[in-house]
Amino acid sequence: MRPLAHQALFVAALALAGPAAAQSKTAKATPAKAGGTAVQYPALDPSQVSLGADYMVQELHATEAQAQQLRAIEADINDRIRANANDAPAEREAKERMLVAERNRREAAVLTKEQLAKKEQLQRDALKDQEAKYELGRQLQGK
Repeated sequence: MRPLAHQALFVAALALAGPAAAQSKTAKATPAKAGGTAVQYPALDPSQVSLGADYMVQELHATEAQAQQLRAIEADINDRIRANANDAPAEREAKERMLVAERNRREAAVLTKEQLAKKEQLQRDALKDQEAKYELGRQLQGK
């Protein structure tokens, strides 16, 4: 996956995960530096990672009909997320989680079982890459 795509996926996942993920029971703690406190990174749910429609079309070898549907789903959900921009943070985050879940359901209806499995793997891979970046950042901060 291209680095820019990974970065975009991570930013989307963090924006959608919000503070609730940081307080999640599954949050990962890193060891504390000498004399410091442990840094907590949120344990993100792969289903909260939104892959761009164009990226999915390319990676999943979608048909033209699927491509049109995926792009329409992406545009609709993105418009609805932007419409919530002025809501209170907790309310906005709850709405965004619901919209991402809706997006996943709608995309699942468009994709074949094989494509859906590949999409889920791409989401997991994006999170693994981001966890590696977190760890590298933690190690660099410790030096």
